[in-house]
Amino acid sequence: MNKFLFCCNESDHKTAIIGDEDFRHCIKVLRYGLNDPIQCTDGRGNHYVGSIAEIRKKELIMEVQEHHVTPPRKTQLHIVIAPTKNMSRIEMMIEKCVEIGVDKITFLNTKNTERKVIKIDRVMKIAWSALKQSHQYVLPEIGEMVSLKNFLLDASANDKKYLLHYDEQAGHLLDASWSENNIVMVGPEGDFTMEEIALAKETGFENKILGDNKLRTETAGIVACSIFNVINR
Repeated sequence: MNKFLFCCNESDHKTAIIGDEDFRHCIKVLRYGLNDPIQCTDGRGNHYVGSIAEIRKKELIMEVQEHHVTPPRKTQLHIVIAPTKNMSRIEMMIEKCVEIGVDKITFLNTKNTERKVIKIDRVMKIAWSALKQSHQYVLPEIGEMVSLKNFLLDASANDKKYLLHYDEQAGHLLDASWSENNIVMVGPEGDFTMEEIALAKETGFENKILGDNKLRTETAGIVACSIFNVINR
């Protein structure tokens, strides 16, 4: 099987269409040709293996020879994070969390959140790249920025909910009790306000820490994602 994984725009389980940047990378850069082996995913759990049947001006048609389905993970992780002022740092976090394993990412607008606008198209492009690099087939759900208050109102009472904020009395995230659906919330560079922490606790969030070191926002997101995936492997 070819080591490169591409994104397919659409498929009917017999053929798959690869276009846009993946088409250009496949044909112009890697110089694949007719009948060359190829594999792709739609990001919804479908993994197609086959060969190039037709090359058009802006897309190629893949003949599907094998179709594998990856089901959703039994234990889900939703990272809710206030984006950093320097967008490249939060983009790096998204890349690493997708590679490690995350099911949903939501951007949080708090009192101390400095960045108020997220370019979802760019974020999704980074997520797709990380998905293909790590040979996964289920693209995480990535949502628009929401206010802390609205997010807390919408959070399910059935989810396990953890708030990352340093407190000497808080337990380590390593000792968390995970369920099928889990939320880990990471604050902004200036941290949550005491009012925000109190509001989160009122809606069922439990305070957890990642150790004694003071971590940057994006680092905390990556560490939390790593801990979750090691424990729930």
